[in-house]
Amino acid sequence: MGELNLRRGALGLLALGAVLGAFGVGAAERAPRDPAPACRSLSGVTIPARQIGLPTSGASVVSATLQPAGGSGAAAKPEYCKVLAQIAPVDPHAQPIRVELNLPTAWNRKAVQMGGGGFDGFLVTAEGPAPGAAGQPTPLSMGYATFGSDGGHSVANPFDVEGQVAAFMNDEVLENYAGAQLKKTHDLALALIRLRYGEAPRRTYFVGASAGGREALAVAQRWGADYDGAVAYFPAAGGVPLVTEFGRVARALAQPGAYPDPAKQALLHKAVVAACDGADGAVDGLVSNPAAAASTSPPCAAPAAATRAMVA
Repeated sequence: MGELNLRRGALGLLALGAVLGAFGVGAAERAPRDPAPACRSLSGVTIPARQIGLPTSGASVVSATLQPAGGSGAAAKPEYCKVLAQIAPVDPHAQPIRVELNLPTAWNRKAVQMGGGGFDGFLVTAEGPAPGAAGQPTPLSMGYATFGSDGGHSVANPFDVEGQVAAFMNDEVLENYAGAQLKKTHDLALALIRLRYGEAPRRTYFVGASAGGREALAVAQRWGADYDGAVAYFPAAGGVPLVTEFGRVARALAQPGAYPDPAKQALLHKAVVAACDGADGAVDGLVSNPAAAASTSPPCAAPAAATRAMVA
């Protein structure tokens, strides 16, 4: 399973299995200096704007704390330095980019950037498994330096559409979400990796799913020379048509009587349970075997009367 080297001009995506295979190659190779003072020395460090490839007002480390090894199996974590940092915007009214960088004491000289999801607005800690690899050892546990960001803005609830829209009213925040924060986060992380270990990673990867998969496509297309491989796991690549469809559906459901009210929802639920309850072998008010229910002939479903009531 060879590694794609985008620095040599090969633009493309590694299959998820191939990258996970690459994750398993190479145990920790670098003998660390004393990890506790090395980690503490990063706290308060500033990175000048000139070291970040897109316009910022520089970056600073908010905290750097050594985390003990713990856990077992797929949840195991090694000893590592947890670095929290912020990238200051050019526009004083824009939000900073929050970044977490995890620096294992036993580093394998490789790095993984993890993408976000949805409209972002939450910090990607990059401490967990790679997308699509639940139950497998995490990149951090295998010695990778890992990092992620909040996408360039922070909201109390990432599912709060109004809060997201309010954040995107700032041009720099919107530009960051559209991709700029990926490059800024990458450049900050690599600057700090060089400070901690005295060298840059030999290999750097990007992994993301859904909106993070779209981000994987973006870094491969826009900053391919920065990465040796990118995984786009079920990418939400068509951002413009996707958001346009959201708007179309929202407008349709906003019409008077279009969205089923609680009474219609209850009617549909009652009709489905009445038609499908027995498919699991027990009439108990629960459709606990949907596969069996769907395989009945004809398939169980809400009676026509309930369906007509839903759309009336």
